Amino acid sequence: MQIYLYLLCDLVLAHWTNTMAVHPEIDDRPYLTGYFFWLAAGTFFWVICWHFGQQFTLRISSQIHGDVLQRILKAPIDRFFDKHPVGRIMNRMSADLVVVDLYLYMKATGTIAIVYQTLIPLIYVHTILPLMVTFLAVPFYYLIWTLCMRYWNTTVPLRYCMSTARSDVNSLISDVMSNNVVIRAYRDQERICLEMCDAMDNQLKAGLLGDRVLRRWLVNRVIFLWSFYTTSMYIVGLLNAESIGAGTLGLCLTNLLLLESLIEVNLEAATGAQFEFIALSRIHEYLNIPQEKEMRTVGDSRYRSFTARLPAKAVGSLRWKETEKGVEVSRAGKVLLQSTADGSALMPASECIAGKGTTAQLKDLCTGCAELEQAESWHRIVVVNDVVRDARKMAEELCKHKVTAVSFSGAQQVLIGVQSGWLYEGARINVENLKAGYADAARDVLKGINLTFDARSKVGIVGTTGCGKSSFLLVLLRVLEPRAGRVLINGVDTRDIGLATLRSAMGLVPQDPVMFSGTL
Repeated sequence: MQIYLYLLCDLVLAHWTNTMAVHPEIDDRPYLTGYFFWLAAGTFFWVICWHFGQQFTLRISSQIHGDVLQRILKAPIDRFFDKHPVGRIMNRMSADLVVVDLYLYMKATGTIAIVYQTLIPLIYVHTILPLMVTFLAVPFYYLIWTLCMRYWNTTVPLRYCMSTARSDVNSLISDVMSNNVVIRAYRDQERICLEMCDAMDNQLKAGLLGDRVLRRWLVNRVIFLWSFYTTSMYIVGLLNAESIGAGTLGLCLTNLLLLESLIEVNLEAATGAQFEFIALSRIHEYLNIPQEKEMRTVGDSRYRSFTARLPAKAVGSLRWKETEKGVEVSRAGKVLLQSTADGSALMPASECIAGKGTTAQLKDLCTGCAELEQAESWHRIVVVNDVVRDARKMAEELCKHKVTAVSFSGAQQVLIGVQSGWLYEGARINVENLKAGYADAARDVLKGINLTFDARSKVGIVGTTGCGKSSFLLVLLRVLEPRAGRVLINGVDTRDIGLATLRSAMGLVPQDPVMFSGTL
């Protein structure tokens, strides 16, 4: 619409010129009014398109970034991270996402504008010139289209090659930064330098061929053909000047010359949009990567430990006391919580303490709390604000509602940590005929393992390098999924619960226990 309105501005000028050639004394005000009206209308549409376009590109950038990041974080280690270098992932999440964030909308809309800026003036020219010229120009347009398609089919693989080469450079830089000490210890600097030179050479060659050589190849041919075409149109226009009109003929020739002068600029913008769409395609590949199993399942609530924030007003007035049976927390004479035998947690009061015929539950602490609604009878409170595993102090903290860092900026809240009773007494692990392997490799790393670990016992797994010690620990966390057999923890099959529930209940110290790398 914007380009069409700007063309109407040119048509007003052409009509004004044609009329002045016949009647020199005409009134100029109607033509000036029409020109400025269509110019203002085109500018208004440009502002509207730009405003909504910016909102669109911000929304799509945020959506793409969130989806890709979520897919990567949920990707399995053996089927994704072990197969993709770190540099390639960094390149997708940095360079490609920057392209989508900053340039995709401008380049895409610029390409669409180029198409309309080329087609609309050409259609207008062919409506003015004789019909025979339109039929004679068809082979010319077909030849230009053939050259453009050959250029496109060649430059797309080169663009992918350049992106792959840049990923290789980033991967090599990442490896050198993380293994600098090892490279120097083995005196392998010369080989690494040669690999870096080769990687940079590949990136520069792909970039030069795709960005400079091919573009010049196409521009030279298109400009030569278009110059011949413009000259032919000029001759035809001069031969039919009386029937066309001076103003209309000048507008046609001006449009043809303008298109010729913008060939290289438009081609650069179009190839730039091609690069942006290739970056979008590379990012889209990460939306189809394999994913781990579900983080949560329907039956997880029984085994899940969680944290809940309770408004102090909703908790109400609580009282606590210490008896021969331990610590008790009550409200309005009804006992809600009692301490465990070891005094490290608060659990729902049993029937003999809460009263005959009544059963206390954690959700009685705060009616309407969604987290406490899912608590089972064996869930217990192990943290209250900054008090950990001390029933007496936790009861005191529940009842006095002091202002903490959690509630300092707003209404007072009580932060409680609830632990499931699933692993409270320790974890007994039974491994039955376990088989596991990495990714799509047919060979099993673990073959028919049968083991039993008693609860609260210290167990050491020893063996030669590559015998499967680390793989066994990964199977316990379901980083590697069992191919056969099963792992039972206190009688619960690890495949029947969600990954988040399983991994939050276990702790793993990696072989390289690095928690922070960098300067403070």
